Amino acid sequence: MWFPKWSFDPQYLPSLEELCTIKADTNTWSFWKSDFIAHNPLWTPFQVLNDEFIKWLSEELLKVINKISKNNIKILEVWAGSWRLSYFLRKELIIENTRKIVDIIATDNFSWFADDFEEKTMWAMYLKKYEWINVENLNIEESIKKYNPDLIISSWMPEWEEWTSFFRKSKNLNSFLLIWAPIDCWTINSWKECENFKPKKLEIEWNICWRDLSFEWNNIKKWSSKSQSKIILFERK
Repeated sequence: MWFPKWSFDPQYLPSLEELCTIKADTNTWSFWKSDFIAHNPLWTPFQVLNDEFIKWLSEELLKVINKISKNNIKILEVWAGSWRLSYFLRKELIIENTRKIVDIIATDNFSWFADDFEEKTMWAMYLKKYEWINVENLNIEESIKKYNPDLIISSWMPEWEEWTSFFRKSKNLNSFLLIWAPIDCWTINSWKECENFKPKKLEIEWNICWRDLSFEWNNIKKWSSKSQSKIILFERK
């Protein structure tokens, strides 16, 4: 396994071209063999973040943000983990957005830090080393109650857990965004349309997740649009 120097910097967002330079043996590059989380420095336990993906996602978020009548918008990322998704979205939205003041808050109850599973334990050790990571220790209900967000982002909700019931009860919430691979996340109720929110699948390019890594890295451009990770936007009706 070979990693370029930039991949050891959690504050660095690689481009698609840079991801293609990584040399990996696809016979051993496997989540369950602990390669993807414990033995690599990419800081991407589920979603493989890249510059193109962040730009596309930011554009979609701006469409939602600009529909909201308020000038001050609060975005809450729950179960935020390493904070990298919020970190890069914040930087991109500052560059692109000129019409609103957008605050992105990241929370996590860190319950998974107590897991003895090697991959999670190793990743937890990575997180604790860096002071720049700004994730508040709050669970889902506490986060919503404290910040009363306009938009919620949930990336890779654990399998058989259902957080959208809390999202849907929030009277102030305009939209919530779910990023996940259905084989690994959610319950059947997470997908459902309800009286107040209508789901819409977003086709965001370069949406790559760890379940797609059976492919050759240098063919990323050919398969990334067929990623097993889905992005669903629920907007208030």
